[in-house]
Amino acid sequence: MLCEPPWNLYQVGDNTKPNILPLLTGMSQDEIQDYLLETAPGGLYHDNVPFIWKWYQALGYATFNMDFSESLQFQEKPAHHYVKILEHAMHTEELVPPLSTPKQNTKSWSETCQGQWYTRKKTDVLLDFLRVYQKKKFFAYAFYNILTHDNERGMKLMREQVYEIFAFLKDMHLYRKTIVIFFSDHGIRTSSVVFSDKGFYEVRLPFVYIILPEIFKRKYQRNYKILQTNVDTLTSHFDIHATLKTLISNKFDVKYTPKWGQSLFSVIKSSRTCAEAGIPSHWCACGIQHKIPTNTSKIIKVMVDSIEGINSLLQNRLPGLCQTYTLHQVFIAKIFIVKGLAKLNFEKIVPLNDKIALTFQVIPSKALFRITVPCQECITYSFHGQSQVVSDEFVKRNGPGDNGLNSPLSPDSIERLDEYGNQSYCISKLPQAKDLKHLCLCK
Repeated sequence: MLCEPPWNLYQVGDNTKPNILPLLTGMSQDEIQDYLLETAPGGLYHDNVPFIWKWYQALGYATFNMDFSESLQFQEKPAHHYVKILEHAMHTEELVPPLSTPKQNTKSWSETCQGQWYTRKKTDVLLDFLRVYQKKKFFAYAFYNILTHDNERGMKLMREQVYEIFAFLKDMHLYRKTIVIFFSDHGIRTSSVVFSDKGFYEVRLPFVYIILPEIFKRKYQRNYKILQTNVDTLTSHFDIHATLKTLISNKFDVKYTPKWGQSLFSVIKSSRTCAEAGIPSHWCACGIQHKIPTNTSKIIKVMVDSIEGINSLLQNRLPGLCQTYTLHQVFIAKIFIVKGLAKLNFEKIVPLNDKIALTFQVIPSKALFRITVPCQECITYSFHGQSQVVSDEFVKRNGPGDNGLNSPLSPDSIERLDEYGNQSYCISKLPQAKDLKHLCLCK
């Protein structure tokens, strides 16, 4: 088995939903709002959303959906085989605890025997589907999250099953005619590593491996070479969706032009920017970064203004439910120099439209947040990164982001770096609060 190396793939949102939707639909979370149906218990129905498997199903493919997350809800069965029905059956028979079981003070649910048993059943169903449809056309979407979601060590519990799936594909000779995309929705979110320089990138860089049949490589040699070249280009989940679209027709030279995303089988320019790839400014890690002092009055003011922005966001959407935050400690402040790189010389760097990343802790929850603040000509550095000047040219807190996908203080652009467990229990069943769980400390 040979697979293409992992791409320079960026996530486009904080958690599962804002990353999975671009991969499955080619649209951002905001863009699919017009497709949603109301009155789902605890949320909105996604039946009308043009998911990628619907395109394959229309062409006669057997479709399989195994998404046990709470991100997507349907009135009708969305694919020929919908494994969430099995989940409901198991809970009805009380074979396993509900996924919403609060964390205990000992082990997380992912570390328990039930969590491992639950994941084992999912793998068995996936292998059954592959066995039944091995000689037919099929599209399978299998998403695992129980063992790894709350536990950075959980992947080792999943290791044997991952090996078993790939070994099954090999033993059944499915690699000869099947394209496999092995991916994660986002990077690591809660771990001590997220505070390091490396961790800043680990958070933003999910992985993706693509396995292609040898017959495909021979038949589409030109596009296969382009795919290899694109390994080092800046890409996002929008591009994975565009790639799945081009695979439907096998017409790789026909340009597919969604609002965001470009097929990995087409040439992607090396100078591509995050904005062109549909990556919000907060999740973009391009450019040069320098640490700056955290104790200056202007940095403290930006920090306090940011916390006021979080408080306003919670109060406006969840009046009276969440605690009000105040600043406790500033940990890290960095400047990201992106658009001013052309002005680099051996004396100074003058950024034009860059951003500052701020990591801080609030009370009473002691939550650890990281946000990015757009700025224009906001700082001047010597070549060695020594801070010289910090001006007042900070962009207004309610201004748009640099690519139109997010405003600077949209919930999705505020990272929560510590585990928050059941702190937001009072809003867990409110449809309008799903994107605020990482921010709210219930009163």
